Amino acid sequence: MHGRQGSGSPPGSPPASWYRGRRIPISVSFLTYTRLSEAYAVASESFHPYNQINIAIIVYPGFHCNGGGGLDRSFVCEQIYQNPQGVFRLADVTTDQQALVEAYKESADLIYLDPPFYTNQRYAVKQRVGTAGYLGNRDYVLSVENDFDTFSSAEAYMDYLRTLLTTAHAILKKNGSIYIHVDFRAAYMVRGIADEIFGERNLLNEIVWHYKSGGRAKKFYSRKHDTIFFYKKRRQPYFDPDAVGMRRGEERRNNMKKGVDEDGRVYYSIRSAGKEYRYYADSVIYPDDVWSDISHLQQKDPERTGYPTQKPLALLRRIIRASCPENGLVADLCAGSGTTAVAAAMEGRRYCVVDKSPVSLSHTRSRLMSGGFGFHIQGETEWGDPAQLSYQLGQSGEELVLSLSHYAISGYENPFRLADYGTTAQLSLESCGMVPQGPSDISLVSFAGLGRLVDGTLSLQSSMVRSAKYPMFQELLRLGPGPGQPCLVIGDVFGNQRAYLV
Repeated sequence: MHGRQGSGSPPGSPPASWYRGRRIPISVSFLTYTRLSEAYAVASESFHPYNQINIAIIVYPGFHCNGGGGLDRSFVCEQIYQNPQGVFRLADVTTDQQALVEAYKESADLIYLDPPFYTNQRYAVKQRVGTAGYLGNRDYVLSVENDFDTFSSAEAYMDYLRTLLTTAHAILKKNGSIYIHVDFRAAYMVRGIADEIFGERNLLNEIVWHYKSGGRAKKFYSRKHDTIFFYKKRRQPYFDPDAVGMRRGEERRNNMKKGVDEDGRVYYSIRSAGKEYRYYADSVIYPDDVWSDISHLQQKDPERTGYPTQKPLALLRRIIRASCPENGLVADLCAGSGTTAVAAAMEGRRYCVVDKSPVSLSHTRSRLMSGGFGFHIQGETEWGDPAQLSYQLGQSGEELVLSLSHYAISGYENPFRLADYGTTAQLSLESCGMVPQGPSDISLVSFAGLGRLVDGTLSLQSSMVRSAKYPMFQELLRLGPGPGQPCLVIGDVFGNQRAYLV
């Protein structure tokens, strides 16, 4: 395997993070200037099932990994991995409205909107850092301020809602439907604007999502519900109640007699006014407009990602099953934690989700990858500073093989608070004492992908993401032959997306 080393790493043996598993003998040749050396390395049986491996690595001290020396620095506008069922568009609806409408005019079967509630509170996203954070060590959790919308007045909020709902109306099919999720603060404003844009007579339901989580109020009744307005656009929309129906089951029912009919079906009966009414255990109960069977996400729910406004998958899966046909298109213009995209992928639907926040992008991509789904990102990715990244790059046959060894954000300061202590300050990464230092430190990396860049589109062939299921980067990034420049994308714990030509 012939290769080179990214900038910032001293000449020497490849980092142990290249491999995992048992220790086996490897004959390694490092061509640094004119010196050769022999070494051992930790190898993984899953990648190197041989008794001995011969590797030759050419080390170029000071090599700039993101392509100095006149390389073509085509801007990365799209990232594609595997066979995605939809697209995440990194954009602000208020400024990208025309482009969104041109791209998706009357193409969505279903739209779900969970716009910012009119609270004007600043929310922070809890972000795990490195392997330790994803293994549950609370000392390795940052609270990163996200770019949530705040509004100077009710009028400014209503202007935002009007832009959002006008865009949604334009991209919705004539026989499509929209669900708008709000709380008590915004319900009256959303209802008025939605009636204006979609038509008062096109309101099909005012759904109450009742949940029991959260604290108890002592000065007023506890607020335990959200409102979801369900509108059609014009024609009768697709609606399949059978897809969300639930079996009655055989639990005991008060004042009802259990029986079995001649076909062996279990039923419960009650007599009234001389008539017998039967309810079969295997019959389907359709949801009404009060949903109390779907719980709000608890603090320690394994589904939680740390995104403060995250909604449960069960809620979105019900909406999608009922109101989007198979292979239909689901749109969400306030993607947030990515629940809509993940639910659509799980239900076999296509999706288009939009958010202006890179933190939203990071969470959505992580959840899709953890679920075994591909992704497609539309939005500009900045070029990274080569001094902040080090890696080992080699070649095995026709494949390029890359292993990260170090990623840093030099001099970077970010307003965050230590989640356990609740303090807010301007802290550097070094001063917070949470990020281990060293030549093999990639704790700040939450995602890495390697692919080929052609005309602004980066087609990723391999990628890895941290999650509770996969807390460590356990693989080498591999890249086969093909057109375009090899390009590495890094996503870090603050939501930054950086591209590097390799």
